[in-house]
Amino acid sequence: MYRPREQTFREISTDGPILGLLPHTVYEADKMTVEKGDIIVFYTDGIIERRKNTSDSNSIIKSSLSTIDLTVSAQEITEALYEKIKEYHPFAIEDDQTLIVLKV
Repeated sequence: MYRPREQTFREISTDGPILGLLPHTVYEADKMTVEKGDIIVFYTDGIIERRKNTSDSNSIIKSSLSTIDLTVSAQEITEALYEKIKEYHPFAIEDDQTLIVLKV
């Protein structure tokens, strides 16, 4: 989650199996308080990882969010963020990619 008003990030990450893959899987739960203006980004590892790239951190997402116009719709933020990621990782896509942006 990115809070533009404070220019801060809060991460929630998991290490379990992918959602819905195995029946009867128990997942950890976490919660956070969101405020008007917050941007919540959900993504799969295919967004930040490339086999030819040694970096698999989400730093590109964090740095890009601080440069993107966040007054536009969530769809436009998603598109701008994805373009920034493609510029940073110009390698061929070799994994599934999911990127979802929610504006509070």
